[in-house]
Amino acid sequence: MYNIISYIYIVSNMNISKTYMDRNGRILIPIEIRKQYNMHPGDNFLLQTDDEEIKILNIDTSIDEMHALFFKHKSSTGKSVVEDFLSKKREEFKIEQIRETNKNNDRS
Repeated sequence: MYNIISYIYIVSNMNISKTYMDRNGRILIPIEIRKQYNMHPGDNFLLQTDDEEIKILNIDTSIDEMHALFFKHKSSTGKSVVEDFLSKKREEFKIEQIRETNKNNDRS
């Protein structure tokens, strides 16, 4: 059995569940919350702290959300945001090369 060091209250949609931290620093997440948020043994999580709150974020979900954000902002050319950015930078570089060449020709 675990030795209870401290109690932590987890707030989930205004429901409060009581849990504990064992002597090794592990916190038990109640089964209802694990089921609700599709948490499984072996999943990886990020802990985000803010003032007196600790948020548990599923890494895979966070990556999926970031991917969706980038996909949402896909350029109108059909390229990815990165491809579109690189294409614009290449165009700007060519323009700068032409300006430098014209500037050097004017000096001669």
